[in-house]
Amino acid sequence: MKKIITLVFASAFFLSQAQTTQTFNYTGSLQTFVVPPCVTSLTIEAYGAQGFRAQSIDEFGKVFQEAIKSEVATVIDCPVASEEDVFPFVPPGRGLKDVLYGAEGV
Repeated sequence: MKKIITLVFASAFFLSQAQTTQTFNYTGSLQTFVVPPCVTSLTIEAYGAQGFRAQSIDEFGKVFQEAIKSEVATVIDCPVASEEDVFPFVPPGRGLKDVLYGAEGV
């Protein structure tokens, strides 16, 4: 699947006179872009996935049904309060071999 990310940037001074577009084709690896110091606005368009945010159990049910119908990769963002225990859990910076299945490993 080809994914394209297009960056459009323009400085405030040249906004009415110049605009530059730079396209990054999907490579499967990290790509970087350094925003020039004169840039005051940056527009990024990314294609290839769909995203949802569910902030309650009720919302999650609706979002999940939409995600199942999707024909593209889908991400569901579910914010969880820091005091909630959600398991199984993979600690930040660790791998699947370090998964925690309950509070005894925290």
